Amino acid sequence: MGYSIVSKKRQAAVNQHQPWRQSTGARTEEGRRLSAQNSTVHGLRSQEFLAIKKALAQAEALLAEGFLEQITTHTNNAHSAPDAEVAVK
Repeated sequence: MGYSIVSKKRQAAVNQHQPWRQSTGARTEEGRRLSAQNSTVHGLRSQEFLAIKKALAQAEALLAEGFLEQITTHTNNAHSAPDAEVAVK
């Protein structure tokens, strides 16, 4: 019902060929070592992702300590207009 003729033909061809039987993974120690590093290049173990995760954790820790609120309050007060009246020309 949900399959088209093309997908039935493709499914039959794949079942006949069985490409998963030829897939063996890395065979040599060097190949195994290199394939073990795949997750450090992309994905949740990449250097970029880990750096973002670390920065977020640091920001959350500072927020929990109230440090970011102090900085925000100090910055906002430093940029606000003085209380004295300003002469308008």
